Amino acid sequence: YKLGGWIIFWESFLELRRLLFTLVHFIDNQLLQLFLSCMLCITFQIHHCMVYPFKHENSNRAETLSLTLLVAVSLINSLKASIRSTGGSLSQTVTIVITKLSELEDMMIITLLIFIILSSVLPKFLRKW
Repeated sequence: YKLGGWIIFWESFLELRRLLFTLVHFIDNQLLQLFLSCMLCITFQIHHCMVYPFKHENSNRAETLSLTLLVAVSLINSLKASIRSTGGSLSQTVTIVITKLSELEDMMIITLLIFIILSSVLPKFLRKW
């Protein structure tokens, strides 16, 4: 982490983020849970981009990418849940849209996993050359 100022308390902020997500799970209304989780994701993304707490730029970029994908997945899930909560049968077009959103979500998660693997393994591999 960067030294100086309140950045040294970043670990405490990360714990607060985890606590807030945990507290959201105790809400009975599932759509409200999704909405609040989505709002928390967006808030944490904005906060991270304002602070950039890590000493190394690559760490900040990796965290930004991770949080951005988390916001996107949260928004997709909120949209899918909102569509499904309307009740009644869904048209074929809406069903296709939900399927495509799920596929997009899967691709984003796979992309993040590949990025994490490459960013942790590739530098070690390149150092040996």
